[in-house]
Amino acid sequence: MIILMFCILQNTVTAQVITTVIIKGRVLNRQTQLPLENALISLSSVQNPDKKQSSKTNKSGAFEMQTEAGEWNISIDFSTFKPVTLNNQSVTEDLDLGDLFLNENYQLLETVTVSGEKSGLS
Repeated sequence: MIILMFCILQNTVTAQVITTVIIKGRVLNRQTQLPLENALISLSSVQNPDKKQSSKTNKSGAFEMQTEAGEWNISIDFSTFKPVTLNNQSVTEDLDLGDLFLNENYQLLETVTVSGEKSGLS
């Protein structure tokens, strides 16, 4: 009986082991090839969308995040650039995404005319 309980307890403890992995990469401006400091990297679990994690890039545009192994949606976002999303990334071991390039988000603006009148007061 004691041996049976020990075997059940050992299997329960073994099943609860969580594998941690490191996801890393570097974010660059596609046009200038320069690193983007403070770009936001967001992870969202495919199995549990409420499980989220985020980090920012350093001066070199590099990031490194430790997380649980699993399926992740990975988003890279930086102001005035088009975001990049890598959906359903199966991460079972450390993952180096390499260089990730963001394109500037140019939007055409309508012409603005500024006019003024000279004041009669001196």
